[in-house]
Amino acid sequence: MRWGFKLPDRLLFNARSEGIAQANFWKDAFRTGRAIAPGGAIFEWKKMTVGGKKPKYKITIPGQEPIAKAVMWKLWQNPKSCQWELTFAILTGDPNELVAPIHPRMTTFIEPRDIAEYLAPTERPPSGANVSRFGTT
Repeated sequence: MRWGFKLPDRLLFNARSEGIAQANFWKDAFRTGRAIAPGGAIFEWKKMTVGGKKPKYKITIPGQEPIAKAVMWKLWQNPKSCQWELTFAILTGDPNELVAPIHPRMTTFIEPRDIAEYLAPTERPPSGANVSRFGTT
């Protein structure tokens, strides 16, 4: 899959989980295109620069490998090749106390026991109380 939902003027790599079920651009992908992106870590770059560089942080969940990241996918037709491609965006939410000093958003993680529930089509977004239930705290 290609990371990023393609728009005429830009790519959308991340989707705010708050209000996603109602947002015109995201609601269909959220309802029918949920998926899990496994990975060993996420990376965040701090906005503040140090000597002209943004510090990069590798974030892992000890004892939980791979990490299950909440994503949405949809088909996109490449106008140059006319081929259909699978694209995806990562859901983000409010950061926990460890990530907050680094970045104002963080990837929404899904606990292994909650993967089947997350993948089931529903209008319920993984935000607010649900985000903490899905492992971002």
